[in-house]
Parts: sequence; structure tokens; C-alpha cells
Amino acid sequence: MTDDVIGDESSVPDLPAVRDIFSAPSQRAGSSTFLRPTDPFPDLTVLTLGDLQILHSRAARQREAEYLSLEGPHPVTLDRLEELSRILDARDHHQP
Repeated sequence: MTDDVIGDESSVPDLPAVRDIFSAPSQRAGSSTFLRPTDPFPDLTVLTLGDLQILHSRAARQREAEYLSLEGPHPVTLDRLEELSRILDARDHHQP
């Protein structure tokens, strides 16, 4: 089992908000790798490292796509990436 798949471990709580994020419909065909500003966003303190990494990847891909638009990156996307980075950095500093 890998820890980057939600619900693989019995010790991981069932988190409907996380399931909603990973299964949220998107306006782009097959874009489950993006995290749009309107997609739900979970409490990051309860997520596994793998789930945080997946969210960070999706938010980073969203920011890349938004940079290609005339409006530039959405403030919500930038805030989410900053928060995800802060949580990931904190976890790195607590690793032995």
C-alpha cells in the first residue's frame, strides 16, 4: 500500500472533504490534476503527507494554467499554494 492514496490505511480517518476534492468535477476535460479556486479545500492538519503532496501538485498545476491567462494567477490559488508550502515545510522540519 502507498500512503498517497486516500483511504488505504485503516488508521486514516474518513474525510469527506478530502474525497470531494479528489473527485470534484472540473470544467476542463480530464483535469483532475488541477485544483480550481472554486474546488473545496480541506483542513490541512489532518491530511497525510501524500495527500498534502497531491494537493500541492494540483494547486501548482492550477497556478501554471492561470499564468497563461491574461488575468494571471487567482489569489485563492496563490494563498492555497502558500499554505500548502508552509505545512509541507513544517513537516520537513519535524522529520528526524
